[in-house]
Amino acid sequence: MRLSKMIKHVSRAYGGFLCAKCVCDRIKRAFSIEEQKIIVKVLKAQAQSQKAKLKNEAFLSDKKIKRLGEKKILSLRAPRWLSRLSVCLQLR
Repeated sequence: MRLSKMIKHVSRAYGGFLCAKCVCDRIKRAFSIEEQKIIVKVLKAQAQSQKAKLKNEAFLSDKKIKRLGEKKILSLRAPRWLSRLSVCLQLR
């Protein structure tokens, strides 16, 4: 016996006339789509933090290079006996 749509109609949250398997598939599809959205957000956040970290490291390395350059300039300006003393202390 063939049933019409009116008789097959069932009150469900995810669709009125769908069978149980179709409702289950819709729920799974919606869940996987939401999970995928969350994963994309997490990956974007990780990439952004990685980018910020690399930018910070580059900034710090530039700063360090500048400091080393200042130290070399200061060592050139220091008196000779002071540089000899530091060399002797390093040898010990």
